[in-house]
Amino acid sequence: MLNNLLFYELILIIAGSILFLALVFALIWNIIKGKSFVALLMFFAIPIVMIGFPAIKTISLSKDKIEISKLAQEVKNDPTDTTAKNTLQSSLENINIDRIKNDPEALMYVADAQYALGNYDTALYFINESLVADPSNTQAMQIKNDIEKQKEIQTNFKLNIESLNNNLRVIEGSDEADEDDANKIRDILSTTDVPVYTDEASTLTVAKSLATINEQEKSLEMVNKVLEQNPTSTEALNLKKQIETNSIKTVESTTPATFQTNKMDKTVIRQIEK
Repeated sequence: MLNNLLFYELILIIAGSILFLALVFALIWNIIKGKSFVALLMFFAIPIVMIGFPAIKTISLSKDKIEISKLAQEVKNDPTDTTAKNTLQSSLENINIDRIKNDPEALMYVADAQYALGNYDTALYFINESLVADPSNTQAMQIKNDIEKQKEIQTNFKLNIESLNNNLRVIEGSDEADEDDANKIRDILSTTDVPVYTDEASTLTVAKSLATINEQEKSLEMVNKVLEQNPTSTEALNLKKQIETNSIKTVESTTPATFQTNKMDKTVIRQIEK
């Protein structure tokens, strides 16, 4: 409990305890001396409040930890659940970081919540703080592994998107693009792991790449996914029109891409990636 107390709350408990003992002493003294002690009783409310206020705050934090843990799991199960995400974000904003800095369990729950929201750098900071306070916590170690794995997937995804854009530029600028160029795109798409959170531009790059190797149906699925979350996206609307009118330069590939669009069913597309 003391780990969750702020400095002023600790002072309140100490001062309240001293005042309580002083009042008890005064009460006993008045009883021994046969003096009236009725007026003295009302003053007991003061130390009770001084001691009880920090305790209430600590109990409230315990409830917040349970709520955050529950919401984080809901968001991890379905990252597209906007209601759960907003509620979780609001709950995190209500947490006093100074109150939990010495509480490894609370730090772990905050880290897990940030991980669920896709804030991996913030999540890594809190999980490291938790492990400093409690290095033997296996649950925290697992969360850290999950965070680092997702960061690696995200980093590799960005590199693959960059490679796809480079290949698209080569194909668009060449009159002699051949199957090798198409196979480069196919190979990238076939080996790409999709992160939980990505950005609109990257998703459209995947869509355009699929269209370039004559996977128009899969390409439209990607574009429509962007439009579901951002119906006014000029880039997505233009790309959709290009795909539907066969305006995108295509290159034949004898081997179809194995990229499955359902890999992005629970991927959250952000207009501006965090």
